[in-house]
Amino acid sequence: GVLMMSMKNSVIKQTYLSHTDLNAGDHVKCTVKAILDDKKGIILSLTENPDIAGLVPYIHLADVIIRKPGAKFKINQKIKCRVLDSTKTKDKKLQFTCKKTLVKSDLPIITSYDSITEGMITHGVIVSVQHYGCIVKFYNNVRGLCPMSELDSEYVTDASTLFSVGQV
Repeated sequence: GVLMMSMKNSVIKQTYLSHTDLNAGDHVKCTVKAILDDKKGIILSLTENPDIAGLVPYIHLADVIIRKPGAKFKINQKIKCRVLDSTKTKDKKLQFTCKKTLVKSDLPIITSYDSITEGMITHGVIVSVQHYGCIVKFYNNVRGLCPMSELDSEYVTDASTLFSVGQV
């Protein structure tokens, strides 16, 4: 472990001193540092601690897919987001979401397979639409299958007519 000490008031007042202090689902204020090409997303740093940075994947820039992220986001713009993946790894790669539905949600979140309870109502993001159903991703890379028989109250023959990648 590492012990960090400081007498600086600005450091003492920080909520997050390291990426390991963040948990999936935490609401944070960030600053846009870079807008990536080729539909990769944007790089953010925490407004209160610029040393902590992470990626907003392309499908998490907004509730709808944004074709030109540079039209919505500007360098040094302050935005509210939520920690999407805080898996504690040595490479310190955090992921955030800017999807308003997820950022503003009061529903419980799924951060591990152990946190799932029967009958739970929550939000997830569709990451794949297949002939057998939709793959839905939650926080900390937890994934699940919603089979065709559970997609709608009526029989669905083609999931792609009702659902798309990135949809909450």
